[in-house]
Amino acid sequence: LMTHAPAYLWNSGAKAKVRPLKHLDHLGVLENLQTCILFSSQAAWLPMQGQGPYAAANLAMDAFSRPHSITVNFGAFGDVGM
Repeated sequence: LMTHAPAYLWNSGAKAKVRPLKHLDHLGVLENLQTCILFSSQAAWLPMQGQGPYAAANLAMDAFSRPHSITVNFGAFGDVGM
């Protein structure tokens, strides 16, 4: 999926999804929550052409497994997505 993509593409896809989650985890914020709901996308499992970084970022969120976390994978909302 991302084998030939330059790093800046991954960074643009991960910026809004993966980095904040990593920061919250690093600070220990997530340990104090009873439930953590993560909003992901079905693009993690069914990516469209040109959505490699976005799909990889959503898949990384899905892979973030904690006993108290739930990931909701939304589909497209009309023609424009979420």
